[in-house]
Amino acid sequence: MAGRLKLGEILLKAGVLSKEQLNAALEDQRRYGGRLGTILLERRFITEKIYFKALSTQLRIPAVDFGQSSIPEAICRLVPRELAEKHVVFPVATRRTPSGNVLMLAMADPTNVEAQDEIRFLTGFKVEPLLGLESTIRVVIREFWYEQDGKGTYRYKPDVDLSSGAPEQVSQEMEIIHGEVRGPMAPEKEKAPAAPAPRLQVEHERGDGTPQLTRELKALLKLLVRKGLITQQEYLDEFKES
Repeated sequence: MAGRLKLGEILLKAGVLSKEQLNAALEDQRRYGGRLGTILLERRFITEKIYFKALSTQLRIPAVDFGQSSIPEAICRLVPRELAEKHVVFPVATRRTPSGNVLMLAMADPTNVEAQDEIRFLTGFKVEPLLGLESTIRVVIREFWYEQDGKGTYRYKPDVDLSSGAPEQVSQEMEIIHGEVRGPMAPEKEKAPAAPAPRLQVEHERGDGTPQLTRELKALLKLLVRKGLITQQEYLDEFKES
């Protein structure tokens, strides 16, 4: 089986990057480290949109371009604002499969497995990553959560790089569950208040002092949810306050 094409090879083949530019970027990478794509962007050899398309082709992951179609509010709200901002992600659709419901998630970094695991736990949906332009996802988050106050539909248009070997058009594969929330995120019947979850001291991994969920905390939360001591919604409320 042939190996995955390198980013530089894809850009050269597309005619959007010269050999001289690629060699200069590779020399910078050898000297200073970093990702080739970031170096190409910093040196303005390529645009963010060109990089976005090339990365979609390299990873063989559909690329989403927000624009014209609509995402129901219930789907937009599947991923809390805090998590969307933290991982630069935004939900675009859900679809049913024989093995369960799938959340199609636009991600600036679709290789971020930790983000996928965290969102899978919170929503109860399997996560299918899609490549999203980072600057666009940040705009979408701002417009939906701040300008729309987290209410109403959001407009978008799927757009996939259809170069050789790229996945098929995303919109042809989607079965959007319009306006419905499936799985553990669906509204629950009213029941007696659950015992409050114990507050744990967790380690800080980010420079701004924001607490990060540790594996131990995630495991405890899963246990509490499974035993019915807390609900998914109660955890989300706690997450927003922390």
